[in-house]
Amino acid sequence: MPLEPSPTQRWLMRSAQALALLVGVLYGYDIGSRVSGIGMGVVMAANAGVLGALTIGAVAEPLLRWQARRRMTR
Repeated sequence: MPLEPSPTQRWLMRSAQALALLVGVLYGYDIGSRVSGIGMGVVMAANAGVLGALTIGAVAEPLLRWQARRRMTR
């Protein structure tokens, strides 16, 4: 039986990923446009947004699985 996070936990993880994506896009565009103009701002925004969302997913997923495993042993 696979250990899956609850729907609330999945929703919280997706919300955190969306927030990280938004913050990454805003700051990435700001930094990129200051460095080399609008074109670089768009590229940096995309990179920073994706990196933020992936980082949150990489950290949160193992934590949620650990918590579900811990819940099953109690």
